[in-house]
Amino acid sequence: MLKLIRPLALFIMIAAMASSYHTQLVLFRTWEVDLFTAVIAPFAVDALAVICSIAIGAKGASGKKLAATVLVVTLGASMAANFIAGATLGSRIVHAGMVLIYLMAELVASKVRAPEATANIAVGIHVEESDKPAMQVAATELTADQAASKDLPEAPISPAPYSERHERRLRRGK
Repeated sequence: MLKLIRPLALFIMIAAMASSYHTQLVLFRTWEVDLFTAVIAPFAVDALAVICSIAIGAKGASGKKLAATVLVVTLGASMAANFIAGATLGSRIVHAGMVLIYLMAELVASKVRAPEATANIAVGIHVEESDKPAMQVAATELTADQAASKDLPEAPISPAPYSERHERRLRRGK
């Protein structure tokens, strides 16, 4: 059941995007924004929210705090635009509320995780008793030549011709 949280959060985001798109389009046209920008701007805001949502949900990714901050700012701006554009108080609350619902769904999806799976493995070890006392083997450092297996193939030789110019560049560090 926990696997459904992330897809449902994305579904809620899509619903919020769909409900707020027209509202923001009308607002931008009321502000006399050119048609192309008025059509594209809500998509740009929503695409940024999608990127942040994916980054927050990615396991092992770094920068999740940044993504969460950008998501809150982005959805805050979207909520403000939807609230301003509403025709009535109820319309304002519903349109801003859709974005707030998405933000809360994303918060839940980012915090609720399945418990880490752990495995207990039983290993049987046969120990023989000996008359000799136990001794610890000293760890020694190996060089690359000592550690290399004898059965490994040698590195291929480049078919490119020898170049003095290349040698000069290597000596200069370029």
